Amino acid sequence: MEKKCFIILPGSEPEGYAKGHFGRVYQYILVPACRLAGVTPIQVGDPTMDDTPLGIVQTMIESDIVLCDLSSNDPHALYGFAIRHALNLPVTLIKDIKTNATANIPEFDLVEYDESLRID
Repeated sequence: MEKKCFIILPGSEPEGYAKGHFGRVYQYILVPACRLAGVTPIQVGDPTMDDTPLGIVQTMIESDIVLCDLSSNDPHALYGFAIRHALNLPVTLIKDIKTNATANIPEFDLVEYDESLRID
């Protein structure tokens, strides 16, 4: 059975980021990394998932792993992290280097990236 990685990125164009920034992070960094790891990346809007609020939570719970991009302290990513952490399910946390981690997040491993890179 195919393993899935549900990716939660900031839900809008946060202030201080170039237009389409998180789309590029998804397309050029996260999708290739998932494929290299042997998992299929999915995100809200993917035609294979139900993107109602209940469907999104169900996908968060049922995915083999969830990757949360905490850049800009996005509440969607923090919510996804909280659900996975509360259920003791695998979650990977990433953020850009300009975002200060919130609350007790620094005690968890974070993978940081330089938001100014434009590999496209």
